[in-house]
Order: sequence, then structure tokens, then C-alpha cells
Amino acid sequence: MGYGKTLTTIMTTMRPKGMPYQGPVWIIVPKTLVPHWEEQFSCFEPVDRPSVFVWTDKDMSARELAEAKDDFIIITPQYLERPVSGMARRHSTSPIRLWQTNCVFDIECWTSLGLHFPFAIFDEVHGAKNPDAIINRASAALDARAKLLVSGTPMKNRVFDAFGILKILPGCPFATENAFLRVLSVNPKARGPPKLRLRRLAQILDACTIVCPHEALNLPDLVEHTVEAELLDETVLDIAMIAHQFHRLAVISGGGRRRRPQNTGHGAALSYATRERLMATSPIFNRPSPSQEKDMRSTRERFEEWCTEKGHDKLTIARNPDLLQVGDVDEEDEVIGPDDANLNDNPRRARNRQLWLSHLDTEWEKELDWFVEP
Repeated sequence: MGYGKTLTTIMTTMRPKGMPYQGPVWIIVPKTLVPHWEEQFSCFEPVDRPSVFVWTDKDMSARELAEAKDDFIIITPQYLERPVSGMARRHSTSPIRLWQTNCVFDIECWTSLGLHFPFAIFDEVHGAKNPDAIINRASAALDARAKLLVSGTPMKNRVFDAFGILKILPGCPFATENAFLRVLSVNPKARGPPKLRLRRLAQILDACTIVCPHEALNLPDLVEHTVEAELLDETVLDIAMIAHQFHRLAVISGGGRRRRPQNTGHGAALSYATRERLMATSPIFNRPSPSQEKDMRSTRERFEEWCTEKGHDKLTIARNPDLLQVGDVDEEDEVIGPDDANLNDNPRRARNRQLWLSHLDTEWEKELDWFVEP
């Protein structure tokens, strides 16, 4: 997603120069993302690049991995789910059986070799949010000194997803779902579905979150480039469609305050041009419903009046955005102000965060009817 999660995780878990080898850092990542992690490691200079091993041989033993002294070992969740055959070692005192037993994830094997697991990284951890899933139990059983849970997907649908994710961390404050409810419930002794203190839950999650500021990554600012290209009619239509959808989304999500509609530049006019071009090529689309036809007729009339007033050709206007200086939006739409574009210091975002917390308090408790036993 470009947020720097992988790079931040690598920099956090790298072994400093001169520090003796203590054990591997496990990276549990879906198979499709293994090349991405390998690419991130390849960006380091050879003298600073940590050693990385992608484990694909299920017959390798803990001793072989320990002797390799790789800084990072990348595995897929399927390897972590495999049953560990270290139970046989616990019933034998023979040192020969110790080395022959395949106990790759058994911390006692590594401790006998003088090593441990400094970190365990779980990428796309939202895939293990179900506390009853095998991958969740296997992730929680991996005995690492610290665990980093990486995900670009927000929690949704279930409050208990938070418990499933927190359960993976070492020292999770909630032993069971009942303990999770007792700690966060407003009135634990009340009958029926409990009402959760979701602000307290948000504080717990915030305390477990690593925040990576923009300055820490030293990322360059965005640079706009203007490129001239001769595009096909189909390509222009696709671009205009995207511009129209983005414009409508930005206008509608502009905040809670109401303001008088105002000019928004050629973006709004381009949206009307897009609609007109779609109408001109309507045979290639499905026939709209009667209500949609009525709305399109109204839009077409407004658009034709605008083109007549400005002297533009309605069928070619999408190819000439430089001619479009003025556009309007529907009265029910909200217009984005210039101050709303600042993502780092935006009062509207602060209000939205507060509204989000209020929304949690009033809406999220309803889902407990599905997951709490009477």
C-alpha cells in the first residue's frame, strides 16, 4: 500500500552491527507477498544487508536452521500451522533424539542451542483474527520475545476481531473472550449483551500500535508530472469515468458542514462531460432504469445549456479539459475547501475521529447479539 510498513518492520527488528547472533526473526507472510519482502531486503547495501532465508524444505531441523545463523527466516502461514513433532523429545532424555526431532518452532530446542526468537513478524495479520482458527492458535503459540503484527486492512464487522489479534501478542491481557468482555464491559453483572467501553478498547489498541512518522522514512514529497499522450476514445472515456467517480466521492465526503455550492474547476464539468459521452455511447451499456433515465435527461439538459453558454462541443469536451474553467455541482453535494487537502493538520479530520469514536459507542454494541451467549 506504500505506507512503509515492511521497511519500518525490518528496521525495527534488524540486529545491530556488532551484536552477537541471538536467533532468527520469523516472518510469517502469505505466499504471494514473499517476493515483496525479498525485494525490500535487496534494497540494502551489501555490507548492511541482513541474511534472509525463505524456508521451503519442511524436513529441515531446528539445528540446521540454527547453524545457518540467518537473521530472518520467511515462512508461510501453512508452515506455522503444521503440527510440531516436538512432543516425542519431551518423553526422552537422549541427546541424540534431541537433534533428530523436528521441533523447528519449539523454543526449548532453540534454548538448548543457546538461542531464542527475538522477534516474530506476522504480515497481513487480519487473516488470523479469528481466535478459534488454527493459524491464530499457532501464531499465539510461537514463543518470541516480541511480536509485530502488520496489516493495512482495518478491523470491521466484529469487535471480537480485536481480541483475536491481541491474543497473538505475548502478554495478552485477555486470557479468554469472557475476560475480554469483563474488562471492557460497562456493567459486567448486567444480563443480556454487554455494552463495551470502546474508547478503552481504542486506547488499548493505540498502546500496541507503532506509529511511523513521515520524517522517519525520509520519503520524498509527491511530484506532479504533465505528460502529453494521444489517447483512444475508449481510453478517454475510461479516464473520464474515473474522474467522475472520484469527483462525486470527494464532494459527498467533504464533511458535515453545509456550504453554498461553488465552482470547482474543470473536474465538475468533466463529470458532466463524462455523463454526456456515456449517453452518446449508450448502446454499449445496459439500458438504465426509468428513474435513471429521468435523471440523465435532467443532467443532459443542464449539460447542453452549459455547453451552449460556454461555446463548447458537448461530444468532444472530454478531450479539451483546458477549455473548462467553470463547473457546478448538485445542490445536495458538499464542496471540498482548499484547507481540507492538508492531511497533516486538518481540523476536519480531528472532528471525523471524534465522530468515529461516537459511532463506536452507539453502533458497534449491536453486533454482540450475534456473538455473546445469553
